[in-house]
Amino acid sequence: MPRGRMRGNRPRNYNSQTRSGLYDVNAQHDAQLNNEWSSFPGEIEQNPAENAAEIYQYTQTDGNYYIKPAAAQTTRLVYVNFSQSTVSGKGLTLVAVGRNGDWWNNSGLNQNNMISNNLGSNTVAYLQATWIDELIGDWNDLHMVINRRLYGDSLRLIGQQNGTFYWSTFNSSNTGYDAQYKRYTSLWNGGTNSWTETGTGWGDSGPNNCERSFTWTWSGHGGTEGWAHGNGCTFTGGYSYGGNTHSLDRVNVYVYS
Repeated sequence: MPRGRMRGNRPRNYNSQTRSGLYDVNAQHDAQLNNEWSSFPGEIEQNPAENAAEIYQYTQTDGNYYIKPAAAQTTRLVYVNFSQSTVSGKGLTLVAVGRNGDWWNNSGLNQNNMISNNLGSNTVAYLQATWIDELIGDWNDLHMVINRRLYGDSLRLIGQQNGTFYWSTFNSSNTGYDAQYKRYTSLWNGGTNSWTETGTGWGDSGPNNCERSFTWTWSGHGGTEGWAHGNGCTFTGGYSYGGNTHSLDRVNVYVYS
């Protein structure tokens, strides 16, 4: 049976109203417990899910849910997409959004921005690396989807060795972490796979045109960071610096959980 609470008022064998002097406190406590009892994991902050797979057992509706991985100390409100999931029983959990800015800090940035209202935001935000690692379990369990929203394509990063998830890994052309990295011509499913990178060099992949993806910090971007395309790639809304044509895209980054 799925972990969580059944719907309906919680059973109890006492009446808090009979406890003289404690009525107000007990009434509030009862109301809170009844609220938790009537919710499914992830629906309210007091009853977070451990991952998207747990929410999937109760609903497959895209939306914002509360998640607290088993080993994590913090509950986060995050957007989960079930409708585009290609992995049975799992959902796509939003872990990063934004365009150009201060990426690759393992401590995270603007972590309260992982909700559906910010999918179109240029403001860089991403969850703490430790929290993501606890959510997925290991680098070998990583299945990441990066939607490059402005250009309209996507990338799939799948870990292929044991290790800990770090954002700082992305700030190198040779990352030191084995993975399979693929580029698709559509944001979600059904597009054509135009290139595949395997090994540790996925930090800079694909031909040097709009298909390219590189995440290492380049001086041509004026000190700002992000998910960059290759040479000659400019498009509406992309970030370019000093006339360079390796535009930084606005991304939505998800992991399966």
